[in-house]
Amino acid sequence: AVRIVWRTEFIDGPTDDAKLKKIIARTVQLGMVPVVELHDFTGSSDLSDLDTAANWWIEREDTWAKYEEQLLINIANEFGDGNMNRPDFKTKYQQVIGDIRDAGIDNTLVVDPFSYGQDYTLIVDYGQDIYDADPQKNVVFSPHIYCEYGQSADTVGKLFDDLEATGLPYMIGEFSHAFDNADICTDLDEGAVLTNADELSIGHFGWAWGPWSEGLETTTTWEASSRDQLTSWGETLIYGPNGVRKSSEKATIF
Repeated sequence: AVRIVWRTEFIDGPTDDAKLKKIIARTVQLGMVPVVELHDFTGSSDLSDLDTAANWWIEREDTWAKYEEQLLINIANEFGDGNMNRPDFKTKYQQVIGDIRDAGIDNTLVVDPFSYGQDYTLIVDYGQDIYDADPQKNVVFSPHIYCEYGQSADTVGKLFDDLEATGLPYMIGEFSHAFDNADICTDLDEGAVLTNADELSIGHFGWAWGPWSEGLETTTTWEASSRDQLTSWGETLIYGPNGVRKSSEKATIF
């Protein structure tokens, strides 16, 4: 699988739908599951932004329908900061999921918790209500593991234990070996994430491919074509004892 980071618009205007369709088609051709995510609303505290995101998906229903079996829709990447009203997680996602389903979109939907995707306790408290509100029961939750929950094997282990206890479908939508803001945290226990995910057969996405931000990139260049161009973090993620090379499997839909 691969996350396709997208936006409803870029600095110079609306995004290029034709280019997105080309990327999706190529991803499927390569036997990978495309997870398209809207990045505009990362950390937003404006609930109306989720309506904007839902409408963007709805306006392109034909695109998603063509890849109904393969493509996952991540409604809004890391929507919600750390000051959100917790019950809004349930009520707002119930509403927008209903809107998306009413528009005839049948793809699997991916939901990130608030606090930039990190407050997995929202999934524990409200995930079942959100899941049950989907008439298709086709929602996957996507916690992102960084500072508060990712700094030790104990906190990482508790996160997985708590999520497993819900019985809900989830994946680790994002994690890394570090965090690039020393005022918040720095080192993370990526090994614990990889070990737990492998033992429980939980999918995961490492952040970030290419030279995205200092210290978090997995490769030295976007055009990396050999193992020699991996960073040490990339080496761990791809070739480590519980890395992608060992744990990944081709999706049965292919």
